[in-house]
Amino acid sequence: MTDPLDWPIVVTDRCADACADAFGFGDRERARDWLTDAIADRGEVTETLPGPVRGRRSPSGYFLLVPGSFVLPLAPYRRAPEHWAATNCVPFPRSRSREDPLTLRGNALLSLVHFLPHAVERFQERAGADPDPAVALAQLLDRISPTVRATRRSPSWSGTRDADFYLVAGPGDEYCLPCRVGAHETRPYDVITCIIRDDSRTGGVRKGS
Repeated sequence: MTDPLDWPIVVTDRCADACADAFGFGDRERARDWLTDAIADRGEVTETLPGPVRGRRSPSGYFLLVPGSFVLPLAPYRRAPEHWAATNCVPFPRSRSREDPLTLRGNALLSLVHFLPHAVERFQERAGADPDPAVALAQLLDRISPTVRATRRSPSWSGTRDADFYLVAGPGDEYCLPCRVGAHETRPYDVITCIIRDDSRTGGVRKGS
């Protein structure tokens, strides 16, 4: 029998849904992919939790811990021996605010931000996205997640926007999303609007103000 500390982790639907809700991902599978990457990079199975999340319960007494980010309570996986099933996702209180968005890319960066309704509305208007805000947000995330990064300066074409930093994504940085420090518990930066450049259709710039 292998050591339980070395058992592989299976991210259940319930765990992925909890992660999507806590960290603002548009859907379960995006959250599951992010969790899987984080587990592989920094995860450790433990019976002892640090102060900010101490006192949490687990069906097995074991947890998957990514320090400073989240905890996954573990239960034996019924479909395969010597595997863990992650049953929930518990974020560290305010933990994400200690990460520097300028050092992150892709889904790791997007887990820090909270999309305000105005940003989603502008994407719907400017990109012809689905009228359902939840579906439109998922579409926006699909567009920007492969290339998104953070920068202190907005693209020259985007005009002036007062922000703490900017998300830029796409070929030629065609998406610009200004961000400010917000009040969300686990996603400490608000995306305040969505600005899109579309030279092919307008010969210039489309802006969301």
